[in-house]
Amino acid sequence: MLIIFCIPLLLTNSWFYIKDFTVTGNIGDTIGGITAPFLSVLGSVLVFIAFKEQVKANNLVQKQFIQQNFDQLFFRLMDNQQVKILNYSINANKEYKSFEALDYLNKQLLKEMNKQMCNWGRHIICKYTEKIADDYFIRIYTRDTVLGNAFPIKEAIQLKNDLLTKNYNDRWEYLKSYVGSTNHESAKQKDVLESIANVYFYNTI
Repeated sequence: MLIIFCIPLLLTNSWFYIKDFTVTGNIGDTIGGITAPFLSVLGSVLVFIAFKEQVKANNLVQKQFIQQNFDQLFFRLMDNQQVKILNYSINANKEYKSFEALDYLNKQLLKEMNKQMCNWGRHIICKYTEKIADDYFIRIYTRDTVLGNAFPIKEAIQLKNDLLTKNYNDRWEYLKSYVGSTNHESAKQKDVLESIANVYFYNTI
């Protein structure tokens, strides 16, 4: 801008005072014609920069708006869920309310899962007898109601061999004499069946 103001002085050889403006009109037109394209380009660049920054600002505002709405929705859902939990109740022999009801349901679910694990352990023994390690048959054979804390290895191996000679249904019935019928296992028998299910589940599906 300083150069633009200095050009008239340079072209008229007058630093402080122009005596005859009639001879400087063409000079002004020339300067205007020369500087107009540059000023236009400069203005276009400034408009482009301003537009670009405006787009960035709009995107930032939009992101903040979306985040704000998400946060509001999240906390509103959490509040609604908390209200549902506080008002929730279940009647099973006695009335359970709020978090006590959730704890009861969790224990019932765990109990059902353990029962299913016992049944799956029976299934694995009967269907994949040859894959079960001898240690598990020793644990089955040393149930509290028969041999206490003894370790009858020979008898346990015989149990496995006896099962191998039978089909699936006969194995299921024969196994009952050692681990009891379904849902009537002792704590130790449940532990053995659940262990078998945990160890061999992914090897048998």
